[in-house]
Amino acid sequence: MSVASSSRVALVMLAAACSASNRSESPPPAQGTDASAPARDDCGGLSEQDGVACAEASFWSALRVSSLETRSRAENALVTVIAATPAPRDTRAASILHFRLGQLRMAIALENGKSDYFLHSKDLIVGEFDRAIALDQYGGVIATFEDTMKMATAAVLGDWGAAVELANQSFDHLAQNPMGNTLSLSGTAMGYPMSTGVPAKMIPYLDAWTCSGVAWCTANTSHAPFARPGLAYHFAEAYARVGDRAKAADYLARALAAPDADRWPYRDVAARAAADVDALVKSFADLGPDGSAMAVVYANKPYGCLFCHAAP
Repeated sequence: MSVASSSRVALVMLAAACSASNRSESPPPAQGTDASAPARDDCGGLSEQDGVACAEASFWSALRVSSLETRSRAENALVTVIAATPAPRDTRAASILHFRLGQLRMAIALENGKSDYFLHSKDLIVGEFDRAIALDQYGGVIATFEDTMKMATAAVLGDWGAAVELANQSFDHLAQNPMGNTLSLSGTAMGYPMSTGVPAKMIPYLDAWTCSGVAWCTANTSHAPFARPGLAYHFAEAYARVGDRAKAADYLARALAAPDADRWPYRDVAARAAADVDALVKSFADLGPDGSAMAVVYANKPYGCLFCHAAP
């Protein structure tokens, strides 16, 4: 792979990254984890359970800010705790740690410019997802993150035959966890060229999507302080991608009226789109049937993860 191609992969793979991590149904926190617990700079020397709780708290604190220093400390905390328990008694909790490490590295690559993490994603990101799945599959939730990373890689390299095949495989995984996996997959699928049929295939799943059983279905959370406006924008952009102006406008209105939208750091993104919905729809239509939208979607911007997770 050339340096230029590698750089494009680093930028565009985030359609599979923060669009997935922001709004998909992540595995639940490990037992003993307090989402509001203060993060520590060092999670070493703790019991297995306390180490997991410490690393988990560090992860969520780091995801809410853009500071590379804070995120690097959280990465080190995760690596430290994982290394301290090579034969974990609680494999479910250990799986979460590997999953969080892959997620955090995606955020660092996108929002802190550390593209080497994508260039070596086979081990540093996808590899962490593999290690997580080997410990606990979580009904396919983590697997869809891996699916979308592979889809985006094939897409940015222009191998649309492989990209479509991977997408179809991931569609087969939706039934394992429709609520979480639909959101994870759609962030990448809607960036495909219309001629591949993938964006159109995604729409019925978005139409049928329902949310229940988790807090962010109706409210923002400590993990995602702006889940509600961010999720509404996610749907607005998906419908704009396929030219459905009415639904795009509806979801943009929902984003601006969502809880805490008045203090959402990225309110202006939705406000500009709502002020000229035709322009948003046109930005996708202008790509033509064979144009990729991977570089257009919000998840590939330098705020892809902060869009929902930024600290209030």
